[in-house]
Amino acid sequence: VKYCIRQKIIARIYQMPYEKFDTPQNYDQIQRALEFVDSGNYQFYDIIAGIVSDVLSLCAVIYVLSQLNWWVLLFLAVAMLTEYMVNRIRDKEVYQTKRKLTRSKRGMNYIFGIIGRKEYIKDLRINHTGHFIHEKFEKFYRESREETIRMTAKMNFLKLPTSITDTLFTCG
Repeated sequence: VKYCIRQKIIARIYQMPYEKFDTPQNYDQIQRALEFVDSGNYQFYDIIAGIVSDVLSLCAVIYVLSQLNWWVLLFLAVAMLTEYMVNRIRDKEVYQTKRKLTRSKRGMNYIFGIIGRKEYIKDLRINHTGHFIHEKFEKFYRESREETIRMTAKMNFLKLPTSITDTLFTCG
């Protein structure tokens, strides 16, 4: 199934006019679609396992909640609301970061395409432009690395409220 979907996407890519394909927005959408197809198989199994896990958790939670005090239920609601809000912010941040990283990857792939061909390497050496290409690649690499580090730091910061509520609930 994954192979067929990937082939359909590639067939549509070949049907696109070159002018449309060359725009950064279309290129980014194509890259994200192919990336989703490649990782989509694993996501399907994760979703199924997540549904089964959620149903079992719901049954256990309903049983436990029926035995608890109203104050504990109120505290649980606050903890769940906090975790929900943090997860929404995290998911939005991950999506935005992936979009930014796709643009950097496009630049790096373009440079790899230039460097990977023998006839281009010869021109780069003759015209002394290898240093320029190297600087461009370094720039794209630094941008993607900085964006990844920034996202990791933000994710760690976003874990703070949920870890506080988890700690309070565990101690309480």
